[in-house]
Amino acid sequence: MKKYILVIGDDKDIRVEERIRLVGAGFLVVTASTSEDAFSVLYNVPAPAAIILGGENGFEKNREFRRVLSSRIEFALIPVIQVKEKGEEDIPGCCRYILRSDISRTIAQELDEQSQMS
Repeated sequence: MKKYILVIGDDKDIRVEERIRLVGAGFLVVTASTSEDAFSVLYNVPAPAAIILGGENGFEKNREFRRVLSSRIEFALIPVIQVKEKGEEDIPGCCRYILRSDISRTIAQELDEQSQMS
């Protein structure tokens, strides 16, 4: 079974745009509009290859999601990638910070590196 990427963002248009880019790059994509929705997905399906956090969620919400995620052993090793616009603040603990315009290319590289390390 092909692994999927979980995209979290409260802006539907941005989630759709990211989904289109990632599906076009060959990924399966599941989306969630809130952290609560994301945890619901995480508890009900196998772990994703990566989690994408959109900056539109707000820095504090994303930081709290990242903190809770890393505190749970079953989720702690999932790579979390923050997608942001130029000048947005980095969320502590993410494995990668990428610009929205580079999303599909950079995620493909990230997952390649992860699989080579396994």
